[in-house]
Amino acid sequence: MKHYKMPIDSDYYNMFFGAIRSKKDVIALLMNTIKYATTNFRVTGEHIYFLHIIVDDMNRFIYESENKVFSVRSPFRVMESQNELTFYTPYIASIDSVITSNVLSMLNDEKFDSPNSFDFLGLIEESFDQDIDEVWPLIIELMSFEDGYLRFDYDPDNANGKLHPLSHLDICYTTASTYKIGTHRKPCVNYLTSLLNNKNEALYLER
Repeated sequence: MKHYKMPIDSDYYNMFFGAIRSKKDVIALLMNTIKYATTNFRVTGEHIYFLHIIVDDMNRFIYESENKVFSVRSPFRVMESQNELTFYTPYIASIDSVITSNVLSMLNDEKFDSPNSFDFLGLIEESFDQDIDEVWPLIIELMSFEDGYLRFDYDPDNANGKLHPLSHLDICYTTASTYKIGTHRKPCVNYLTSLLNNKNEALYLER
């Protein structure tokens, strides 16, 4: 297993730790993560936020702050060369800043949510310079992959006994699907990584 750890400057806190409510939010997070990981952002001050890139069978991005650790699965492959990371797919050799910016622009266009399929296809053609057949596999992958969202919270502001445990795991992100599992642990990257790694012995729910 390869584990890359990058500090996140506080200026980018909202970009990584804003609320996740939809697949569109997950896609935006992925694009911003790749853009951040492949660009030399200057990090100033004390490092209290971190991006963890786990490359293994589990392939995940883990985002760490003082009271929150959460993760989404990465649908990309990663290659390291001369201390630089390249994210790629079987169809795209390098997901670069141009591609990530084009995807982010597409997400922000009202036609992305249009019920008219021709609006959506037209938006893809407008957003990318290359032939639509070249980017279509990437768009399909981003919209259909199982993102495996899991959040580990320490939440004193909203704690309410066993109805909203002080420390808890949030499973899923949409209002219709989400639920909490209380825990006596505070958020911990190592614990969450072990929980998600099928090569480790399974962890048990506490009684």
